[in-house]
Amino acid sequence: MTAEAGIFDKLQNDLKNLNIGQSQERQQQPKNKSDKSDRKAFSKVVYSGYSAKFLPVKQLIYDGKLQKAVEFYATGGKSDLPTVRGSFKDQIDQAEAKANTEAIDLTDEGLGFLISLEHGTLLLDSGKSQDAIVKFEEAQRILDVREEEGTVTEQAKAGFMGVFGTIVGNEELGRYDGEGFEKVLMLNFHSLGYLLNGDRRAFNVAKKAIDWQQIEERKFQEQLVEIEKKLSQEKKDENASEDGADSATEMLGNELKRFEDRANAVASAYVNPFGWYVNAMILEFESYQYSGLWSNARIAYQKAHDLNPDSAVIKSALTETKKRSSPNKNKRIFHMLIADGFAPEKKILYNEIPTNFGPVALKLPLYEPVHNPVDRIEVRDRKGKKLAVFSTIADVEAIALRHQKDSEPFNNFRAIVGFIRGIAQAKLMSQAGVFGMMLNKKLEEQQTPDTRSWMSLPSRIQGVRLHLSKKIKTLQIVSFDKDGKVLGKKTFKLNGRKQEFVYARSINGELLVQRPEKLWLQGG
Repeated sequence: MTAEAGIFDKLQNDLKNLNIGQSQERQQQPKNKSDKSDRKAFSKVVYSGYSAKFLPVKQLIYDGKLQKAVEFYATGGKSDLPTVRGSFKDQIDQAEAKANTEAIDLTDEGLGFLISLEHGTLLLDSGKSQDAIVKFEEAQRILDVREEEGTVTEQAKAGFMGVFGTIVGNEELGRYDGEGFEKVLMLNFHSLGYLLNGDRRAFNVAKKAIDWQQIEERKFQEQLVEIEKKLSQEKKDENASEDGADSATEMLGNELKRFEDRANAVASAYVNPFGWYVNAMILEFESYQYSGLWSNARIAYQKAHDLNPDSAVIKSALTETKKRSSPNKNKRIFHMLIADGFAPEKKILYNEIPTNFGPVALKLPLYEPVHNPVDRIEVRDRKGKKLAVFSTIADVEAIALRHQKDSEPFNNFRAIVGFIRGIAQAKLMSQAGVFGMMLNKKLEEQQTPDTRSWMSLPSRIQGVRLHLSKKIKTLQIVSFDKDGKVLGKKTFKLNGRKQEFVYARSINGELLVQRPEKLWLQGG
Protein backbone atom coordinates (compact mmCIF):
# COMPACT_ATOMS: atom_id res chain seq x y z
CA MET A 1 0.00 0.00 0.00
CA THR A 2 1.35 3.44 -0.93
CA ALA A 3 1.70 6.26 1.58
CA GLU A 4 -1.00 8.22 -0.25
CA ALA A 5 -3.40 5.27 -0.18
CA GLY A 6 -2.75 4.80 3.54
CA ILE A 7 -3.62 8.43 4.22
CA PHE A 8 -6.65 8.07 1.98
CA ASP A 9 -7.96 5.03 3.94
CA LYS A 10 -7.34 6.74 7.26
CA LEU A 11 -9.27 9.81 6.13
CA GLN A 12 -12.16 7.65 4.98
CA ASN A 13 -12.31 6.00 8.43
CA ASP A 14 -12.11 9.39 10.12
CA LEU A 15 -15.02 10.61 8.03
CA LYS A 16 -17.07 7.57 9.01
CA ASN A 17 -16.33 8.31 12.65
CA LEU A 18 -17.31 11.90 12.07
CA ASN A 19 -20.70 10.80 10.77
CA ILE A 20 -21.25 8.70 13.92
CA GLY A 21 -20.17 11.62 16.07
CA GLN A 22 -22.56 13.93 14.24
CA SER A 23 -25.65 11.85 14.98
CA GLN A 24 -24.65 11.36 18.65
CA GLU A 25 -23.87 15.04 19.04
CA ARG A 26 -27.22 15.93 17.56
CA GLN A 27 -29.02 13.87 20.19
CA GLN A 28 -26.89 15.04 23.12
CA GLN A 29 -26.82 18.72 22.26
CA PRO A 30 -29.94 20.02 20.56
CA LYS A 31 -29.64 23.25 18.59
CA ASN A 32 -29.59 26.31 20.80
CA LYS A 33 -29.26 29.60 18.94
CA SER A 34 -28.11 31.36 22.07
CA ASP A 35 -24.94 29.26 21.99
CA LYS A 36 -23.92 30.70 18.63
CA SER A 37 -20.94 33.00 18.53
CA ASP A 38 -21.82 36.69 18.68
CA ARG A 39 -19.56 37.36 15.70
CA LYS A 40 -21.23 38.02 12.38
CA ALA A 41 -20.25 36.16 9.24
CA PHE A 42 -17.54 37.96 7.32
CA SER A 43 -15.61 37.44 4.11
CA LYS A 44 -12.44 38.59 2.36
CA VAL A 45 -10.82 37.92 -1.01
CA VAL A 46 -7.11 37.04 -1.10
CA TYR A 47 -4.45 35.40 -3.27
CA SER A 48 -3.63 31.84 -2.29
CA GLY A 49 -2.19 28.66 -3.80
CA TYR A 50 -1.16 28.91 -7.46
CA SER A 51 -2.39 32.48 -7.93
CA ALA A 52 -0.16 33.65 -5.06
CA LYS A 53 2.84 31.69 -6.34
CA PHE A 54 2.52 33.24 -9.80
CA LEU A 55 2.68 36.79 -8.41
CA PRO A 56 6.52 37.06 -8.48
CA VAL A 57 6.37 36.26 -12.22
CA LYS A 58 3.69 38.89 -12.72
CA GLN A 59 5.78 41.34 -10.68
CA LEU A 60 8.59 40.87 -13.21
CA ILE A 61 6.19 41.58 -16.07
CA TYR A 62 4.89 44.74 -14.42
CA ASP A 63 8.48 45.82 -13.73
CA GLY A 64 9.22 45.62 -17.46
CA LYS A 65 11.39 42.51 -17.08
CA LEU A 66 9.53 40.19 -19.44
CA GLN A 67 12.76 38.41 -20.44
CA LYS A 68 13.41 37.59 -16.78
CA ALA A 69 9.95 36.03 -16.57
CA VAL A 70 10.73 33.93 -19.65
CA GLU A 71 14.06 32.95 -18.09
CA PHE A 72 12.31 31.62 -14.98
CA TYR A 73 10.42 29.09 -17.12
CA ALA A 74 13.34 28.40 -19.47
CA THR A 75 15.64 27.48 -16.54
CA GLY A 76 13.07 25.24 -14.89
CA GLY A 77 12.51 27.73 -12.08
CA LYS A 78 16.18 28.17 -11.17
CA SER A 79 16.39 31.91 -11.83
CA ASP A 80 15.68 34.43 -9.09
CA LEU A 81 12.24 35.95 -8.63
CA PRO A 82 11.48 39.30 -6.96
CA THR A 83 9.62 39.76 -3.70
CA VAL A 84 6.05 40.81 -4.38
CA ARG A 85 5.09 44.23 -3.11
CA GLY A 86 2.32 46.82 -3.08
CA SER A 87 -1.22 45.59 -3.69
CA PHE A 88 0.06 42.09 -4.52
CA LYS A 89 1.64 41.70 -1.09
CA ASP A 90 -1.35 43.23 0.69
CA GLN A 91 -3.75 40.71 -0.83
CA ILE A 92 -1.81 37.50 -0.12
CA ASP A 93 -3.48 35.23 2.42
CA GLN A 94 -1.38 35.96 5.51
CA ALA A 95 -2.31 32.62 7.10
CA GLU A 96 -0.33 30.98 4.31
CA ALA A 97 2.32 33.68 3.91
CA LYS A 98 5.26 31.29 4.23
CA ALA A 99 3.90 28.84 1.66
CA ASN A 100 3.06 31.68 -0.68
CA THR A 101 6.68 32.85 -0.83
CA GLU A 102 7.55 29.60 -2.60
CA ALA A 103 7.78 29.70 -6.39
CA ILE A 104 5.70 27.58 -8.74
CA ASP A 105 7.02 24.03 -8.89
CA LEU A 106 7.83 23.66 -12.59
CA THR A 107 8.45 19.91 -12.12
CA ASP A 108 4.84 19.31 -11.02
CA GLU A 109 3.32 17.06 -13.72
CA GLY A 110 -0.16 18.14 -12.69
CA LEU A 111 0.77 21.69 -13.69
CA GLY A 112 2.33 20.67 -17.02
CA PHE A 113 -0.49 21.99 -19.18
CA LEU A 114 -0.67 25.32 -17.35
CA ILE A 115 3.12 25.77 -17.28
CA SER A 116 3.24 25.32 -21.07
CA LEU A 117 0.50 27.94 -21.51
CA GLU A 118 2.18 30.51 -19.27
CA HIS A 119 5.59 29.92 -20.87
CA GLY A 120 4.11 30.10 -24.37
CA THR A 121 2.34 33.40 -23.70
CA LEU A 122 5.46 35.00 -22.24
CA LEU A 123 7.52 33.83 -25.22
CA LEU A 124 4.98 35.21 -27.68
CA ASP A 125 4.86 38.59 -25.94
CA SER A 126 8.67 38.77 -25.83
CA GLY A 127 8.97 38.28 -29.59
CA LYS A 128 9.91 34.58 -29.68
CA SER A 129 7.04 33.31 -31.79
CA GLN A 130 8.69 30.06 -32.91
CA ASP A 131 9.45 29.06 -29.33
CA ALA A 132 5.90 30.04 -28.34
CA ILE A 133 4.51 27.72 -31.02
CA VAL A 134 6.50 24.84 -29.51
CA LYS A 135 5.01 25.52 -26.06
CA PHE A 136 1.42 25.75 -27.31
CA GLU A 137 1.93 22.51 -29.24
CA GLU A 138 3.30 20.98 -26.04
CA ALA A 139 0.18 22.05 -24.13
CA GLN A 140 -2.04 20.45 -26.78
CA ARG A 141 -0.04 17.21 -26.67
CA ILE A 142 -0.54 17.03 -22.90
CA LEU A 143 -4.30 17.31 -23.40
CA ASP A 144 -4.25 14.79 -26.25
CA VAL A 145 -2.35 12.22 -24.14
CA ARG A 146 -4.73 12.70 -21.24
CA GLU A 147 -7.69 12.33 -23.57
CA GLU A 148 -6.28 9.13 -25.10
CA GLU A 149 -5.53 7.63 -21.68
CA GLY A 150 -8.73 8.98 -20.19
CA THR A 151 -10.25 5.55 -19.60
CA VAL A 152 -7.14 4.10 -17.95
CA THR A 153 -4.13 5.55 -16.14
CA GLU A 154 -4.76 9.29 -16.27
CA GLN A 155 -8.43 9.07 -15.39
CA ALA A 156 -7.66 6.76 -12.49
CA LYS A 157 -5.03 9.17 -11.18
CA ALA A 158 -7.33 12.16 -11.59
CA GLY A 159 -10.21 10.32 -9.94
CA PHE A 160 -8.16 9.32 -6.88
CA MET A 161 -6.53 12.71 -6.46
CA GLY A 162 -9.86 14.46 -6.97
CA VAL A 163 -11.52 12.48 -4.18
CA PHE A 164 -8.43 12.80 -1.98
CA GLY A 165 -8.37 16.54 -2.58
CA THR A 166 -12.03 16.93 -1.69
CA ILE A 167 -11.57 15.08 1.60
CA VAL A 168 -8.54 17.01 2.84
CA GLY A 169 -9.73 20.26 1.28
CA ASN A 170 -6.77 20.69 -1.10
CA GLU A 171 -8.16 20.95 -4.62
CA GLU A 172 -4.73 21.68 -6.14
CA LEU A 173 -3.52 18.12 -5.55
CA GLY A 174 -4.85 16.90 -8.89
CA ARG A 175 -3.78 17.77 -12.42
CA TYR A 176 -5.01 20.92 -14.13
CA ASP A 177 -6.70 20.38 -17.50
CA GLY A 178 -7.82 23.97 -18.01
CA GLU A 179 -11.26 25.49 -18.35
CA GLY A 180 -13.02 25.05 -21.68
CA PHE A 181 -12.62 28.70 -22.65
CA GLU A 182 -8.88 28.53 -21.83
CA LYS A 183 -8.43 25.64 -24.27
CA VAL A 184 -10.02 27.75 -27.02
CA LEU A 185 -7.71 30.66 -26.17
CA MET A 186 -4.74 28.28 -26.24
CA LEU A 187 -5.49 27.66 -29.92
CA ASN A 188 -6.09 31.38 -30.52
CA PHE A 189 -2.60 32.18 -29.24
CA HIS A 190 -1.13 29.24 -31.13
CA SER A 191 -2.56 30.74 -34.34
CA LEU A 192 -1.07 34.12 -33.36
CA GLY A 193 2.32 32.45 -33.09
CA TYR A 194 1.99 31.14 -36.64
CA LEU A 195 0.90 34.56 -37.91
CA LEU A 196 3.98 36.17 -36.38
CA ASN A 197 6.06 33.46 -38.01
CA GLY A 198 4.48 34.24 -41.38
CA ASP A 199 3.05 30.71 -41.52
CA ARG A 200 -0.34 29.96 -43.08
CA ARG A 201 -0.92 27.15 -40.58
CA ALA A 202 -2.45 29.96 -38.51
CA PHE A 203 -5.60 29.36 -40.57
CA ASN A 204 -5.80 25.66 -39.66
CA VAL A 205 -5.25 26.28 -35.95
CA ALA A 206 -7.85 29.08 -35.94
CA LYS A 207 -10.32 26.66 -37.56
CA LYS A 208 -9.52 24.11 -34.87
CA ALA A 209 -10.30 26.74 -32.22
CA ILE A 210 -13.72 27.27 -33.80
CA ASP A 211 -14.47 23.53 -33.62
CA TRP A 212 -13.10 23.15 -30.08
CA GLN A 213 -15.28 25.99 -28.85
CA GLN A 214 -18.40 24.08 -29.86
CA ILE A 215 -17.09 20.86 -28.29
CA GLU A 216 -16.14 22.56 -25.02
CA GLU A 217 -19.53 24.25 -24.78
CA ARG A 218 -21.29 20.88 -25.10
CA LYS A 219 -19.03 19.38 -22.42
CA PHE A 220 -19.77 22.26 -20.06
CA GLN A 221 -23.52 21.88 -20.49
CA GLU A 222 -23.27 18.15 -19.76
CA GLN A 223 -21.24 18.86 -16.61
CA LEU A 224 -23.87 21.37 -15.45
CA VAL A 225 -26.57 18.71 -15.61
CA GLU A 226 -24.46 16.32 -13.52
CA ILE A 227 -23.52 18.88 -10.87
CA GLU A 228 -27.15 19.94 -10.42
CA LYS A 229 -27.97 16.34 -9.53
CA LYS A 230 -25.11 16.15 -7.02
CA LEU A 231 -26.06 19.50 -5.52
CA SER A 232 -29.62 18.37 -4.79
CA GLN A 233 -28.24 15.23 -3.11
CA GLU A 234 -25.81 17.17 -0.90
CA LYS A 235 -28.57 19.50 0.28
CA LYS A 236 -30.24 16.47 1.89
CA ASP A 237 -27.27 15.94 4.24
CA GLU A 238 -28.26 16.60 7.87
CA ASN A 239 -25.41 19.08 8.33
CA ALA A 240 -26.64 21.08 5.34
CA SER A 241 -29.66 22.05 7.46
CA GLU A 242 -27.48 23.63 10.17
CA ASP A 243 -27.81 27.35 10.83
CA GLY A 244 -25.29 29.07 8.55
CA ALA A 245 -25.53 26.64 5.63
CA ASP A 246 -27.46 29.18 3.59
CA SER A 247 -24.76 31.78 4.30
CA ALA A 248 -22.25 29.61 2.44
CA THR A 249 -24.04 30.09 -0.88
CA GLU A 250 -25.43 33.56 -0.13
CA MET A 251 -21.97 35.06 0.36
CA LEU A 252 -20.82 33.62 -2.95
CA GLY A 253 -23.91 34.98 -4.68
CA ASN A 254 -23.30 38.44 -3.23
CA GLU A 255 -19.70 38.42 -4.49
CA LEU A 256 -20.79 37.39 -7.98
CA LYS A 257 -23.20 40.33 -8.15
CA ARG A 258 -20.17 42.65 -8.21
CA PHE A 259 -19.23 41.26 -11.62
CA GLU A 260 -22.75 40.92 -13.04
CA ASP A 261 -22.48 43.67 -15.65
CA ARG A 262 -19.14 42.48 -17.03
CA ALA A 263 -20.26 38.84 -17.06
CA ASN A 264 -23.40 39.81 -18.98
CA ALA A 265 -21.31 41.56 -21.64
CA VAL A 266 -21.14 38.18 -23.41
CA ALA A 267 -23.92 35.62 -23.88
CA SER A 268 -21.71 32.76 -22.70
CA ALA A 269 -18.06 31.83 -22.21
CA TYR A 270 -18.17 30.21 -25.65
CA VAL A 271 -18.77 33.21 -27.90
CA ASN A 272 -15.11 33.99 -28.57
CA PRO A 273 -14.98 35.25 -32.19
CA PHE A 274 -11.19 35.31 -32.47
CA GLY A 275 -10.91 32.10 -34.51
CA TRP A 276 -13.35 33.36 -37.13
CA TYR A 277 -11.66 36.78 -37.19
CA VAL A 278 -8.21 35.29 -37.85
CA ASN A 279 -9.65 33.10 -40.62
CA ALA A 280 -11.37 36.13 -42.17
CA MET A 281 -8.17 38.18 -41.98
CA ILE A 282 -6.13 35.45 -43.68
CA LEU A 283 -8.73 34.98 -46.42
CA GLU A 284 -8.84 38.74 -46.96
CA PHE A 285 -5.06 38.83 -47.32
CA GLU A 286 -5.17 35.99 -49.86
CA SER A 287 -8.02 37.61 -51.82
CA TYR A 288 -5.48 40.18 -53.05
CA GLN A 289 -4.04 37.29 -55.09
CA TYR A 290 -7.19 35.21 -55.56
CA SER A 291 -10.24 37.47 -55.70
CA GLY A 292 -12.61 34.53 -55.30
CA LEU A 293 -11.61 34.27 -51.63
CA TRP A 294 -13.16 37.69 -50.90
CA SER A 295 -16.60 36.13 -50.43
CA ASN A 296 -15.10 33.51 -48.10
CA ALA A 297 -13.63 36.33 -46.01
CA ARG A 298 -17.07 37.94 -45.87
CA ILE A 299 -18.61 34.72 -44.54
CA ALA A 300 -15.94 34.42 -41.85
CA TYR A 301 -16.42 38.06 -40.82
CA GLN A 302 -20.16 37.38 -40.59
CA LYS A 303 -19.50 34.43 -38.26
CA ALA A 304 -17.27 36.62 -36.09
CA HIS A 305 -19.94 39.34 -36.07
CA ASP A 306 -22.58 36.82 -34.95
CA LEU A 307 -20.47 36.09 -31.87
CA ASN A 308 -19.54 39.73 -31.14
CA PRO A 309 -21.99 42.10 -32.85
CA ASP A 310 -20.69 45.11 -30.87
CA SER A 311 -17.12 45.05 -32.20
CA ALA A 312 -16.47 48.11 -34.38
CA VAL A 313 -13.58 46.50 -36.26
CA ILE A 314 -15.63 43.39 -37.10
CA LYS A 315 -18.62 45.52 -38.17
CA SER A 316 -16.44 47.64 -40.44
CA ALA A 317 -14.82 44.62 -42.09
CA LEU A 318 -18.18 42.94 -42.62
CA THR A 319 -19.73 46.08 -44.11
CA GLU A 320 -16.92 46.52 -46.63
CA THR A 321 -16.79 42.87 -47.69
CA LYS A 322 -20.55 43.04 -48.29
CA LYS A 323 -20.38 46.26 -50.32
CA ARG A 324 -17.49 45.28 -52.57
CA SER A 325 -17.24 42.22 -54.79
CA SER A 326 -13.44 42.14 -54.54
CA PRO A 327 -10.66 43.87 -52.56
CA ASN A 328 -9.39 47.36 -53.34
CA LYS A 329 -5.97 46.47 -54.70
CA ASN A 330 -4.95 50.09 -55.09
CA LYS A 331 -4.43 50.35 -51.34
CA ARG A 332 -2.67 48.22 -48.77
CA ILE A 333 -4.71 46.35 -46.19
CA PHE A 334 -3.38 46.73 -42.65
CA HIS A 335 -4.45 44.50 -39.75
CA MET A 336 -3.15 44.97 -36.23
CA LEU A 337 -4.01 43.02 -33.09
CA ILE A 338 -3.16 44.04 -29.54
CA ALA A 339 -3.40 42.04 -26.32
CA ASP A 340 -4.18 44.44 -23.48
CA GLY A 341 -4.07 44.06 -19.70
CA PHE A 342 -4.49 40.81 -17.79
CA ALA A 343 -7.37 38.37 -17.50
CA PRO A 344 -9.20 37.93 -14.17
CA GLU A 345 -7.20 36.14 -11.49
CA LYS A 346 -8.60 33.26 -9.49
CA LYS A 347 -8.29 34.11 -5.80
CA ILE A 348 -10.07 32.68 -2.77
CA LEU A 349 -13.20 34.03 -1.15
CA TYR A 350 -12.66 33.39 2.56
CA ASN A 351 -15.86 33.13 4.60
CA GLU A 352 -16.10 32.63 8.35
CA ILE A 353 -19.61 31.53 9.27
CA PRO A 354 -20.72 31.49 12.95
CA THR A 355 -22.43 28.27 14.05
CA ASN A 356 -23.49 26.65 17.33
CA PHE A 357 -20.17 24.77 17.30
CA GLY A 358 -17.95 27.76 16.67
CA PRO A 359 -17.02 29.58 13.46
CA VAL A 360 -16.70 27.48 10.31
CA ALA A 361 -14.14 28.69 7.76
CA LEU A 362 -15.06 28.25 4.13
CA LYS A 363 -12.81 28.99 1.15
CA LEU A 364 -14.08 29.16 -2.42
CA PRO A 365 -12.32 30.04 -5.70
CA LEU A 366 -13.31 33.42 -7.15
CA TYR A 367 -12.29 35.18 -10.36
CA GLU A 368 -11.61 38.89 -9.84
CA PRO A 369 -10.83 41.38 -12.63
CA VAL A 370 -7.34 42.87 -12.73
CA HIS A 371 -7.15 46.67 -12.74
CA ASN A 372 -6.11 48.03 -16.12
CA PRO A 373 -5.38 51.78 -16.39
CA VAL A 374 -5.77 51.71 -20.19
CA ASP A 375 -9.00 53.21 -21.48
CA ARG A 376 -8.23 53.22 -25.20
CA ILE A 377 -5.41 52.64 -27.68
CA GLU A 378 -5.11 54.55 -30.95
CA VAL A 379 -3.24 54.09 -34.21
CA ARG A 380 -1.70 57.32 -35.52
CA ASP A 381 0.47 58.34 -38.42
CA ARG A 382 4.02 59.54 -37.81
CA LYS A 383 2.80 63.15 -37.42
CA GLY A 384 0.35 62.14 -34.70
CA LYS A 385 -2.89 62.21 -36.70
CA LYS A 386 -5.39 59.66 -35.36
CA LEU A 387 -6.23 56.98 -37.91
CA ALA A 388 -8.25 54.54 -35.79
CA VAL A 389 -9.11 53.38 -32.27
CA PHE A 390 -8.67 49.73 -31.37
CA SER A 391 -11.92 47.89 -30.65
CA THR A 392 -12.39 44.62 -28.80
CA ILE A 393 -12.56 41.36 -30.72
CA ALA A 394 -12.27 38.87 -27.84
CA ASP A 395 -13.31 40.13 -24.39
CA VAL A 396 -11.36 37.65 -22.27
CA GLU A 397 -12.29 39.36 -19.00
CA ALA A 398 -16.01 39.09 -19.75
CA ILE A 399 -15.59 35.49 -20.94
CA ALA A 400 -13.88 34.45 -17.67
CA LEU A 401 -16.47 36.22 -15.52
CA ARG A 402 -19.30 34.72 -17.58
CA HIS A 403 -17.77 31.30 -17.06
CA GLN A 404 -17.79 32.00 -13.32
CA LYS A 405 -21.43 33.10 -13.43
CA ASP A 406 -22.52 30.04 -15.40
CA SER A 407 -20.45 27.84 -13.06
CA GLU A 408 -22.34 28.99 -9.96
CA PRO A 409 -23.88 25.51 -9.44
CA PHE A 410 -20.33 24.07 -9.24
CA ASN A 411 -19.32 26.62 -6.63
CA ASN A 412 -22.57 26.17 -4.71
CA PHE A 413 -21.72 22.46 -4.59
CA ARG A 414 -18.25 23.32 -3.25
CA ALA A 415 -19.83 25.65 -0.68
CA ILE A 416 -22.34 23.07 0.58
CA VAL A 417 -19.76 20.25 0.71
CA GLY A 418 -17.25 22.58 2.37
CA PHE A 419 -19.78 23.67 4.98
CA ILE A 420 -20.81 20.06 5.69
CA ARG A 421 -17.17 19.11 6.13
CA GLY A 422 -16.51 22.20 8.25
CA ILE A 423 -19.47 21.72 10.60
CA ALA A 424 -18.66 18.03 11.07
CA GLN A 425 -15.06 18.94 11.82
CA ALA A 426 -16.10 21.71 14.23
CA LYS A 427 -18.46 19.35 16.09
CA LEU A 428 -15.74 16.77 16.58
CA MET A 429 -13.06 19.25 17.57
CA SER A 430 -15.34 21.05 20.03
CA GLN A 431 -15.25 17.87 22.15
CA ALA A 432 -11.46 18.08 22.45
CA GLY A 433 -11.27 21.45 24.21
CA VAL A 434 -8.37 23.81 23.53
CA PHE A 435 -6.42 21.14 21.65
CA GLY A 436 -9.41 20.57 19.39
CA MET A 437 -9.70 24.27 18.66
CA MET A 438 -6.02 24.45 17.73
CA LEU A 439 -6.26 21.38 15.52
CA ASN A 440 -9.41 22.72 13.88
CA LYS A 441 -7.60 25.97 13.06
CA LYS A 442 -4.70 24.02 11.55
CA LEU A 443 -7.04 21.92 9.42
CA GLU A 444 -8.78 25.07 8.18
CA GLU A 445 -5.43 26.50 7.09
CA GLN A 446 -4.79 23.35 5.03
CA GLN A 447 -7.92 23.95 2.95
CA THR A 448 -6.81 25.06 -0.50
CA PRO A 449 -9.36 25.75 -3.22
CA ASP A 450 -8.10 25.44 -6.77
CA THR A 451 -6.84 28.89 -7.77
CA ARG A 452 -5.07 27.66 -10.89
CA SER A 453 -5.79 29.64 -14.05
CA TRP A 454 -3.93 31.05 -17.05
CA MET A 455 -2.64 34.23 -15.39
CA SER A 456 -0.56 35.65 -18.25
CA LEU A 457 -3.63 35.92 -20.50
CA PRO A 458 -4.67 39.44 -21.54
CA SER A 459 -8.00 40.93 -20.48
CA ARG A 460 -8.94 41.63 -24.08
CA ILE A 461 -7.71 41.17 -27.63
CA GLN A 462 -8.39 44.23 -29.77
CA GLY A 463 -7.91 45.01 -33.41
CA VAL A 464 -7.86 47.67 -36.11
CA ARG A 465 -8.25 47.26 -39.86
CA LEU A 466 -7.15 50.06 -42.17
CA HIS A 467 -6.53 50.83 -45.82
CA LEU A 468 -3.19 52.60 -46.13
CA SER A 469 -1.67 54.52 -49.00
CA LYS A 470 1.67 53.34 -50.31
CA LYS A 471 3.25 56.53 -48.98
CA ILE A 472 2.76 55.57 -45.33
CA LYS A 473 5.88 53.82 -44.10
CA THR A 474 5.65 54.42 -40.34
CA LEU A 475 2.85 54.23 -37.76
CA GLN A 476 2.57 54.69 -34.03
CA ILE A 477 0.24 53.36 -31.35
CA VAL A 478 -0.63 55.40 -28.27
CA SER A 479 -2.37 54.23 -25.08
CA PHE A 480 -4.47 56.55 -22.89
CA ASP A 481 -6.10 56.36 -19.49
CA LYS A 482 -9.72 57.45 -18.89
CA ASP A 483 -8.59 61.06 -18.32
CA GLY A 484 -6.82 61.22 -21.67
CA LYS A 485 -3.32 60.98 -20.21
CA VAL A 486 -0.79 59.23 -22.47
CA LEU A 487 0.42 56.02 -20.83
CA GLY A 488 2.62 54.68 -23.60
CA LYS A 489 3.69 55.30 -27.18
CA LYS A 490 5.43 53.10 -29.73
CA THR A 491 6.53 53.91 -33.28
CA PHE A 492 7.14 51.12 -35.78
CA LYS A 493 7.96 50.70 -39.45
CA LEU A 494 5.84 48.87 -42.00
CA ASN A 495 7.16 46.30 -44.42
CA GLY A 496 5.67 48.01 -47.47
CA ARG A 497 3.68 44.95 -48.57
CA LYS A 498 0.10 45.02 -49.85
CA GLN A 499 -0.89 43.02 -46.79
CA GLU A 500 0.43 44.14 -43.41
CA PHE A 501 0.04 42.38 -40.07
CA VAL A 502 1.34 43.68 -36.72
CA TYR A 503 0.89 42.41 -33.16
CA ALA A 504 1.37 44.34 -29.92
CA ARG A 505 1.16 43.78 -26.16
CA SER A 506 -0.05 46.45 -23.75
CA ILE A 507 0.88 46.10 -20.06
CA ASN A 508 -0.27 49.00 -17.89
CA GLY A 509 -0.13 51.09 -21.05
CA GLU A 510 3.48 50.20 -21.90
CA LEU A 511 3.60 48.90 -25.46
CA LEU A 512 5.58 46.13 -27.16
CA VAL A 513 5.30 45.75 -30.95
CA GLN A 514 6.34 42.96 -33.31
CA ARG A 515 5.56 41.91 -36.86
CA PRO A 516 6.47 38.97 -39.08
CA GLU A 517 9.52 39.39 -41.27
CA LYS A 518 7.54 37.94 -44.15
CA LEU A 519 4.18 36.31 -44.88
CA TRP A 520 3.37 33.18 -46.87
CA LEU A 521 1.80 35.33 -49.59
CA GLN A 522 3.28 35.96 -53.02
CA GLY A 523 5.95 38.63 -52.67
CA GLY A 524 5.47 38.13 -48.94
